[in-house]
Amino acid sequence: MLFRLTLNILLFCSFIFSARFLEARDSDSLRILPNIEIFENELKSCLRIIEDKLVIYGRDKIFNFQLSGTPQEQDFFRNEVRRYLSDYKITFGDSAEANYILKIGKIQPLIIYKESKSDLLLNKTIDRRLVFSFAVEIKDRMRNEILHSEILKESYSDLIDYDYIYEAEVSTYEFTKGKIPQQSAFQQMIIPGIVIFTSAVAIVLFFVVRSK
Repeated sequence: MLFRLTLNILLFCSFIFSARFLEARDSDSLRILPNIEIFENELKSCLRIIEDKLVIYGRDKIFNFQLSGTPQEQDFFRNEVRRYLSDYKITFGDSAEANYILKIGKIQPLIIYKESKSDLLLNKTIDRRLVFSFAVEIKDRMRNEILHSEILKESYSDLIDYDYIYEAEVSTYEFTKGKIPQQSAFQQMIIPGIVIFTSAVAIVLFFVVRSK
């Protein structure tokens, strides 16, 4: 009687662990939004605010963007401006023909990964938060007058599976990669070991009962 009770308990535990494992794998098959795509969306939201200013000055005017930051940050910013503000006359660097100058500084793409969490049902996740911010100053070039200045900032947060964190960081830009928390020995070895041991014992006991 005790033997059969033990077998039933082990079989039940094995079933639960397996079900949770398959559920986790199934959820992992869903597309993870890459960090670079999140930054693109955040910058697009900020450029939408800038566009509200540019349209007032006129689409026929020439807007000169002057960027500061790392080469990669400038390249990323420049590409998104060209893509999103393609209906405007945009130049980069020094331009004697520009009507307005937009100085972009303090470009700061920030990635924060909080410590990995796990439980006995194989859930291993990371809290992900991405923030993109920068300072913008719009200046009338002819009058040398500052018309507008502000700090623009967008943030995003979600929960992602630890095992697929590297999929989120697929990009040629280094600023899309954050500091990934290390898993503990308990998370790396003991939890998978429990699942394997429980399943193995349950299988052995099942065939022992069948042979009697």
